[in-house]
Amino acid sequence: MNISNDLNEENPLILIVDDDAPMRAILRRVLEQEGYQVTEAVNGVQGIEIFQAFHPQAVLLDARMPDVDGFVCCSQIRSLPDGNHTPILMITSLDDRTSIDRAFSAGANDFITKPIHPSVLCHRVRQLLWTQHVLEELRQQTERERLLRKMLTQQVHQSLRLEDVLKTTVVEVREFLKADRAIFYCFGQFGEAIAVAESLKEGVPSLMNLPVLPRDIQEFSQDDAQRTLSAIADREENQLLPNPFLQQHQVRAYLEVPILQSDKLWGLLTVHHCTHPHTWKPFEMEAMNQLAVQVALAIRQAQVYQELERMNQELTRLATLDGLTQVANRRYFDDYLQREWGRAAREQTPLSLILCDIDSFKAYNDTYGHQAGDRCLQRVARVIHQAARRPSDLASRYGGEEFAVILPNTNAQGALQIAHRIRKHVKALKIQHPHSQPLPQITLSLGIACVVPHPELSPDMLVMAADRALYQAKTQGRDCIVTTEHCEPEQLSTDFSHTN
Repeated sequence: MNISNDLNEENPLILIVDDDAPMRAILRRVLEQEGYQVTEAVNGVQGIEIFQAFHPQAVLLDARMPDVDGFVCCSQIRSLPDGNHTPILMITSLDDRTSIDRAFSAGANDFITKPIHPSVLCHRVRQLLWTQHVLEELRQQTERERLLRKMLTQQVHQSLRLEDVLKTTVVEVREFLKADRAIFYCFGQFGEAIAVAESLKEGVPSLMNLPVLPRDIQEFSQDDAQRTLSAIADREENQLLPNPFLQQHQVRAYLEVPILQSDKLWGLLTVHHCTHPHTWKPFEMEAMNQLAVQVALAIRQAQVYQELERMNQELTRLATLDGLTQVANRRYFDDYLQREWGRAAREQTPLSLILCDIDSFKAYNDTYGHQAGDRCLQRVARVIHQAARRPSDLASRYGGEEFAVILPNTNAQGALQIAHRIRKHVKALKIQHPHSQPLPQITLSLGIACVVPHPELSPDMLVMAADRALYQAKTQGRDCIVTTEHCEPEQLSTDFSHTN
C-alpha cells in the first residue's frame, strides 16, 4: 500500500478490492492518471480492514472473490460507522438481472462490467464522487440547520441570564460549524474588545484573558453598526492571513459576526479554524447571519430580565428599609424575628433582642425642631447598625425614637456586650441635649431579653420581655441597660439586672 498522510478533497483516496493482481494494476493506473490516490486490498477481509483504517472516499469492489465475495464485503462495509455514505462501485463480469439486483441489495451505488473501458470507469467514479459530495453537503446542511433551529428555540431563547446566553451560543456555534474556537467579544467603555465567553476544541489555546484591540478583530468599533459578517479563508497551506493577531494565534479561517443592540455594535461573535484550512460555505455564513439576529434578541431579553431583577431587588430593599434612618423597618423586623425564631427553635440556640430608646427625645424635638430630630435619629441609627456586625444580626427602627437589634445565636452575655457598645458609641456622638437627664446630651436606655425558643413561648413574648426591660431602664434613671437574667420560660419576664 502507498498511502499519503495528506489526504484532501482535491485528491480523493480510492480503495480497490480485487483478488486479480493484473486487474488491480490496470485500475490503479487509470485512476492515478486521473489524479486520484489509490490503495489496494487483495480480498474482502483485507478490504474491510483497510476501509476502517483509512476511510477512503470511494470503493471499487470486485464481485467474485474467494472466501468473502464482493456482495458480502459490500454489506459489511455498509454496516460500519463510516460506511453508510461512502460510494461503492461494484465490478463484475456478471450482467444478469439477478447479480445486478444482488449488488444493489448489498448496498452498491453502481456497477460496471468487465472488460472495463478506462473512460467509462473514470466517468462512473467521477459521477459517484460528485453525487456523494452533493449528498454529503445536503446532509450536513440539513443537520446543521436542525442544530441551528434547536440552538435558537431550545437553547438561546430559553436563557434569561446574559451569561447563559453567551456561553450557550459559543458552544452551539462551535459544534455547528465544526470549528476549533468560538468566542464572544463585547466592547468596553473605551472601545476595547473584551472576551466574555469562549468554547474550545480540545488542545486549542484560550484567548479569554488576552488583551485585544479593535484592530485585532478586523477594525470594528462601536460606531460600525452597519458592518455585516466578515469571513476570511485560508485554503492554501502556506497562505497567511493578513491580520497579525490571527497569524500569531495560527488562525487559518476566520468568521466574524457583528451583534447589534439598538443600532449600535454591542459585540462580535468570532469563529476560528486553526488546525486545518477551511472555506466558508454560503449556507454557513447565512446561518450565522440569521443567528446574529436571534442572539441579539436573546441578549436584549436577558438584559431586560436582569434590569427587572435589579429593579425588583431594589424595590424589595426599599420595602424593607426605614426611609429616614436606612435601617430595617418595623415590617421587616417582624418578618425577620419570625424566621430567626423558627431557626433557633429547630437548632435550639439562643435568640437575643435589644430594644433601644433615645432618652427625652420629645424634648429634643421641641427644642431643636424636627429636622434636627431627624438628623439625630439618623446618627443614632448608624451607630446601632454598625454595632450589629454579623450578617445575621439585624438593626431596625422599631417605632419613633425606638430601635431594635435581633441577635441570632447570641446569649444574654453576648447581647449585653453589644448593648454596651451601642450605649458607649451613642454617648461618644456628644449630641447636645440640655433637657436630658442624667447627662446634657443624647443617651440611650436599653432593654435586653434572651431565650432558647420553647413550645410554650412565642416571638411576641420575647419582645414583651425586652420591652419590660427597657421600661425598667427608663424608670431607673435612663442611660442604662437592663437585661433579663435567664432564658427559661417561667423566668423570661421576671428577673432583671441593671447595668450602667
